[in-house]
Amino acid sequence: MKRILFILKNTNYGNYPGKASGLRCSAQFVSDMLNDLGFVSEVVIVTDNNDIDREVTRFAANVAIIEALWVVPEKFDILKKLHPTVEWVVRLHSELPFLANEGISIDWIRGYTERDVRVAFNSYRTYADFVSLGFYPFYLPNYYPKLTPAAKAVQQTPGLLNVGCFGAIRPLKNQFTQAVAAIDYAESKGLYLKFHMNIGRVEDHGASVLKSIKSLFAFGNRELIQHGWYDHDNFLFLLDQMDIALSVSFTETFSIVTADAVSRRIPIVTSPEVTWADPDVMATPTDAYTITQKMDLVLRKAKKYTDSNLLRLHNFSSSAAIWWQDELLGKPKSIEEPVKPWWRRLFS
Repeated sequence: MKRILFILKNTNYGNYPGKASGLRCSAQFVSDMLNDLGFVSEVVIVTDNNDIDREVTRFAANVAIIEALWVVPEKFDILKKLHPTVEWVVRLHSELPFLANEGISIDWIRGYTERDVRVAFNSYRTYADFVSLGFYPFYLPNYYPKLTPAAKAVQQTPGLLNVGCFGAIRPLKNQFTQAVAAIDYAESKGLYLKFHMNIGRVEDHGASVLKSIKSLFAFGNRELIQHGWYDHDNFLFLLDQMDIALSVSFTETFSIVTADAVSRRIPIVTSPEVTWADPDVMATPTDAYTITQKMDLVLRKAKKYTDSNLLRLHNFSSSAAIWWQDELLGKPKSIEEPVKPWWRRLFS
């Protein structure tokens, strides 16, 4: 049976170096799923690309999956000579807007393909975009486990609304508009608003976003609650304290944060970018009023939408497991398949 090694570069978020990122959760969830299917899989965190050879040798990997864009293409000239039988994969977790900010993305992706390093995307849409550009990538989706027992949504405290808007602070995450919407909703209901955010990762000009959000909470019947960066278990505990979670981003490939909230049966409002969610909970990212309307809807009909989103998440993950298994067993999907995501048909 194939031995699959996921390799991540070390990060330092809060008190959990390398272990608290969505990327780590994404890789670990897939790795655990592959072990359950009978493969042998492991996730390792390395300091830099000089550690890759050691870890691949130690694990005796057949497939080495580099998570995200951090290994220079030229490094594979060395790695492929050291490990000629290993299948090398670079798996990317970004849509085109994020890749545009990288600057190096197209050059590096071309460099990988020229060296017969396979490039995979966790987004079917980005996969299809790169097929149209003449690349030959493949699709390796996210997987989210069934966490049991799922938590029940906490009872609302009279007069108080706890809104979670978690994840790294970046302009494309759209936290400012979501904060405006949350303020509008709370004021329309006469509620004291506690708006919860992580401040452990402020990236890609996110400092300006955070400054603007802080200004919103400098007055009025509301409070900004700033949290550090937590490991996954502690983050789930924090989510349990929320009445509703918002993740109305401009771009997403999957959204671990949204899946976390759904797994805890927390009502959510998201954008059409989180394609596996119930369409009824999707709001327009540029329109704070539509976010406010969706907040009202999902809080009034919490059970309907928490149940629906949980089912859709489980359906997505079940299909993702089949996709991974087919790829690893040599039954890849054709790049000529329709651009419309295959799993969208399950929810239509």
